[in-house]
Amino acid sequence: MKLKLLLFFSLFIFFAAGAYAAQTAAVVQPNDSNRFAGTVGVSFTYVDGNFLAALHDVNVDIFISANAGDFTTSLVTDANADTYCGTSANYAVTKTCTYTFDTTAQSDGNYFVDINFTTFATAGPLDQNSVTDSSDANFQIDNSASAITITSPSSSGTGLPVNVTSVTIEYSSSDLDIAKYWVALDSQAYIDNGLNTSYEFTSLAEGGHTLSVKSMDSLDNNSAVATISISVTIETGSGGNIYCGDSVCNGNETSASCPSDCGAICGDGACTNTESIATCPADCGPGKVCGDDVCSPGENYNNCPADCEAPRGQIVKETVMSREHKGKPTPDDIRRIL
Repeated sequence: MKLKLLLFFSLFIFFAAGAYAAQTAAVVQPNDSNRFAGTVGVSFTYVDGNFLAALHDVNVDIFISANAGDFTTSLVTDANADTYCGTSANYAVTKTCTYTFDTTAQSDGNYFVDINFTTFATAGPLDQNSVTDSSDANFQIDNSASAITITSPSSSGTGLPVNVTSVTIEYSSSDLDIAKYWVALDSQAYIDNGLNTSYEFTSLAEGGHTLSVKSMDSLDNNSAVATISISVTIETGSGGNIYCGDSVCNGNETSASCPSDCGAICGDGACTNTESIATCPADCGPGKVCGDDVCSPGENYNNCPADCEAPRGQIVKETVMSREHKGKPTPDDIRRIL
């Protein structure tokens, strides 16, 4: 009886030791649906209870795949595990191993980590035992922000309605983690527009303009810049390019400052070219319009010779003074003038 019990416990200890000796591998990180950019750390564990440092070596393969267990894209192929688990590692006990890789070499998307450990006898490499494991949850590589689509103004028509000097740009992105949008006019500095998906540019000068927008996600990835061209047209006399002589009375022009554009308005205090004291005494008082061929009240030969004739005595005087006396009349001349 004692012999049977001793044999039973010996077998139990043997199988227990055998269970401990089994190879196990496990992916630790990334394993929780995280999003990564740039360099990413991979963490995994390995143990082989039958490992003897003097007799065995351990190699490892590391892959990433769109589906767990596919072993699609190789990151490490049949490399000595000591590189990642520690020099002269004792794999008879659980070892934590790490590896880093540059995610920018991969396309953005969802991935799993696949690992494969192989323990083999150094004297007989064909004596191999392998074990694999994969991530329980995917992680996402995200090294770029998605492209932005400008929805307004339409790219099919770059012009704005005449005399419109403001335009609102509207846009969208398929990214779900946008941190902010940036907008710009022509070559001016970008404006932080927060999470707003529209922005109004105002007081645009006449001519062509380029509206730009880009985004930044929560990993500081910047999208490509999206642009749209517009054209601002201002009609002559509608508030832009105002000048006297364009046949439009606008802006600060009046009948006084620009009679060619603005018609005469009696009562505006300006005696314009078509008004006179006869047609508009309110604007054209006595002597206000010299040169209208009318010797109006208040006008005379002295203040408006263009409209008023000289009196007779003045004519004689001018005649005498223009004679040979060179402006010095004789007593007889003076008597004739008087």
